[in-house]
Amino acid sequence: MDEDRIICAIDIAERDNAPSVKDWIRITATQMKMKGFTPVLFNGKTEGRTVFAFISNGRWLAVCESCGNCEYVDPINKILFCMKCSNEKSGSARPVKFPKDWKEIEIALLHVEMVVPGNNPIRLPGRVSGGIAEQVVNAFNARPKTPDLRRDWAPKELSENPVVQQSIRVSKFGESANELKMRIRNVKEASRA
Repeated sequence: MDEDRIICAIDIAERDNAPSVKDWIRITATQMKMKGFTPVLFNGKTEGRTVFAFISNGRWLAVCESCGNCEYVDPINKILFCMKCSNEKSGSARPVKFPKDWKEIEIALLHVEMVVPGNNPIRLPGRVSGGIAEQVVNAFNARPKTPDLRRDWAPKELSENPVVQQSIRVSKFGESANELKMRIRNVKEASRA
């Protein structure tokens, strides 16, 4: 995959030509409201209970505790706005908690080799090859080269969340970056044997 990275909400904003995550949320919520998919527009505020970020298939996500919908989140712009229920129709975003060592977790997970089905990156018509739109689609469609090793990570606080349990496979919730690196190394070695 071109420019391998963990995809987050700022990448989605960039893909859609929005200058920031908040602007992307505002624009997208407005479009979704006009189509009848989002009940309340984004009011620009961040309040309510904190939700926890996790990585599923190389993408930073968080689960809306109200409706169970997953949305992209960003480790710099730590907010979640649920496009399905508008965070219980409040119109406010919720704060998102990321692990302190999120950069190291990303680096560890980037050692998990991914392939796009058919070994051909998906090319999007009318888009520059290798652009952010292509990277987002390829990250979504990519699968691990080693089946027992995925680009998944979740904090221990989400170990009982059924949406997260269905979305990811981790050997241990709340793995530190060092534990993750060791597990990745061990699985790679075992798969070569």
